[in-house]
Amino acid sequence: MIPVCNTVVNRLRDENSRANRNKLLAEIDTLTGVYMRRTGEKQIEVYLQEKVGGVFCIVDFDDFKQINDTYGHLYGDKVILKVASIINSTLNGRGIVGRFGGDEFFIFTNWINTESQLRSILTSLKQKVRDEMSQGENGCIVTLSIGVCQYPDNGSDYDTLVNKADKCLYIAKN
Repeated sequence: MIPVCNTVVNRLRDENSRANRNKLLAEIDTLTGVYMRRTGEKQIEVYLQEKVGGVFCIVDFDDFKQINDTYGHLYGDKVILKVASIINSTLNGRGIVGRFGGDEFFIFTNWINTESQLRSILTSLKQKVRDEMSQGENGCIVTLSIGVCQYPDNGSDYDTLVNKADKCLYIAKN
């Protein structure tokens, strides 16, 4: 009897694990471990409902197609993974990091209090990426462009923040 009960318990545990794994796979980008677009959006909307100020950023690689074309897509994936890791370590759990797809990430954080603090953090992020990637297996130069907007000053909802940050990103790229 005990083996039957253990088998049933194990099977239920496996089904719960599978359901949790499937839920996690639907929410987390499997390459980078950061939120997928829709899940990140939901997380950010929770912050927006609290009416606490924050900063929304879109991070985009400069000339990422050239990295893929020169070094291959597998290396391009390594670059994406490394940048996600650097973003996460820079935020140190003090924000939401997600991937729009391809070579674009988003960040939302409410712990940055001043423009100089924001500039310092984003400059540090860009420098870490440049330094760490130039020392990698191919030693390629990876640079980022970042579009930034503030909540609630530049928008009070997710879509507006994305649109404003996207416009700033476009300006930064040019």
